Amino acid sequence: MPGPLIIHAIGSLGDVAPPILLGRELRLRGHQVRVIAGERYAPLVADAGLEHRPLGIDFEELVPVPSWQVWSDGKGLAHTMRDGWRRLRPALETMLSETDAACIGAQAILSSTLAAVGYHIGESHRIPYASLQMQPWEPTREFPHSMAFSGGWSGGWSGGLTNRLGYTLVDQVLWQLTRSAVNRWRTTSLGLDPLPWYGPANRARRQQIPVLCAFSPHVVTPPDDWGSHVHVTGYWFAEGPTDWEPTPGLVDFLGAGPPPVYVGFGSWQPEDEARVHALACSALRGAGVRGVLQGRSLETSDPHRYGTDMFVVGRIPHEWLFPQTAAVVHHGGAGTTGAGLRAGVPNVVCPFQVDQLFWGTRVAALGAGPRPLPVTHLRADVLGSAISTAVRDPGMRAAAAMLGERLRAERGIERACDVIEDCVRHPVIPGQADH
Repeated sequence: MPGPLIIHAIGSLGDVAPPILLGRELRLRGHQVRVIAGERYAPLVADAGLEHRPLGIDFEELVPVPSWQVWSDGKGLAHTMRDGWRRLRPALETMLSETDAACIGAQAILSSTLAAVGYHIGESHRIPYASLQMQPWEPTREFPHSMAFSGGWSGGWSGGLTNRLGYTLVDQVLWQLTRSAVNRWRTTSLGLDPLPWYGPANRARRQQIPVLCAFSPHVVTPPDDWGSHVHVTGYWFAEGPTDWEPTPGLVDFLGAGPPPVYVGFGSWQPEDEARVHALACSALRGAGVRGVLQGRSLETSDPHRYGTDMFVVGRIPHEWLFPQTAAVVHHGGAGTTGAGLRAGVPNVVCPFQVDQLFWGTRVAALGAGPRPLPVTHLRADVLGSAISTAVRDPGMRAAAAMLGERLRAERGIERACDVIEDCVRHPVIPGQADH
């Protein structure tokens, strides 16, 4: 009997949930699937009927979320990057060893490009590896790297060489930060040669290791300079009913008036969320709309603490809630943006950092929302104006609805499984014929 397919899922919920759904579909096709993910995601893995191997690292705890004041002062990026790396560095080799142990007897490994762990495991265990990307990581002349995006995309750029060099820069920053620890692990634990200065990303591209992009070609058109090994499959969403049920209070609130506007920033929610909610309530009331606010346990204990026109929820399935809203306000994470666009409602993106400005700019370029509003110096009147536009501009609402129809018609998760099964039948082993 073939060994399990390994899914190495790291990051926050938006990074982990789509690969788990991919594993669920692979299981339904008859494959044995093992998911390596943080302990907090064990219930998600179990609900999908998959085997779970825990990681000792909790990525949501690794990246401390500053206060709203730190973000609005423009110091949030430096704060999170500095403290996140300080916490990750001593735990990196433990994560690598845990992953290696969980891959014994595996048939293939599917892993995030961000970690590049799958490349080393594939080379050591002599099994195929495919890269899972929630945002574009493959070099192109058409647009800058999503993790180093500074705005300006309305469909493409003329600075092709500059764009492409940006991918090399991001690869090198990540590789040089982890190079000593990874090479020590490769030599002492895996029995492999250390990698040179250019790192695993360059080797993987030369070998045309398969890449699965978990976003839609309707949102990011595949550039002409991407090879045939890069597959933009469409978003990975589960079809059919789930066991999750809303509270009666939320159902009553949704039915008691016009569709509300959702405001939530996922794992990027600042620690002083009462201040965030005060800003959000002011913006929502200024736009003349009701609101559903994402909160934590202390906030959700009293859903109407901000008034009868507001309802506070905890983490909630976006695919259930978003279609019942007039618009969604969020941070612009890859998964949340995909869910918002698929719901067919306008998206107001308030990016914090990393790839979020990239997605917010794509939303605006597609006409499915106003231009992104970075949280730095964000004010209630500015957010309220953007919300008002989102719920009342007929062209924007029509564009969002049309895009939602196209995304709901995609079968991204099925296409991704087809690609994976082809990769298993025609394996490309990392490190082979590379020297």
